[in-house]
Amino acid sequence: MNLRVAFGTLGALVLAGLVYALMGEEDDAAARIRKVIDATTAAAEAKELGGIMEGVSEDFVGPYAMKKDELRRFVFAQLHRSEWRRIFVLKPKIELLDEARAHVSVAAVLARGDVSTAAEALAGTKADAFQFEIDFRDEGGDWRVIGIEYRRANPKELVEGVIP
Repeated sequence: MNLRVAFGTLGALVLAGLVYALMGEEDDAAARIRKVIDATTAAAEAKELGGIMEGVSEDFVGPYAMKKDELRRFVFAQLHRSEWRRIFVLKPKIELLDEARAHVSVAAVLARGDVSTAAEALAGTKADAFQFEIDFRDEGGDWRVIGIEYRRANPKELVEGVIP
């Protein structure tokens, strides 16, 4: 009976460890995706094209079948003609589809001028808001963007419960 209890306990511990490890992988993947989003946001605020493109896969396909080189030119143009200084990323929703793919829905406020919050930027006409749908793939431990769609977001929609 003691041997049975010991094996039962060992089995429960192994099962609990496996569940914890699997949960840890999900949390780790989501954390690594958040780091890509944070690094890309910081690079965009600094208007560093290389930092933005670092998180984009060579297999990227965007709107209108845009490839990575076309995205690079598009982003370059946006960086040089834009007036925004701050980017506020609003609560990304990360959905892990499997161990190597994820989908992220996220809104962002691109603020012009010196503002400290997204709400302050949206209170006047100092900002543009966008909703992004981003597909990620794990490429050897690095999560990279493989696809993106975006649209202008309604600032009122963002203010309701999303903006800090």
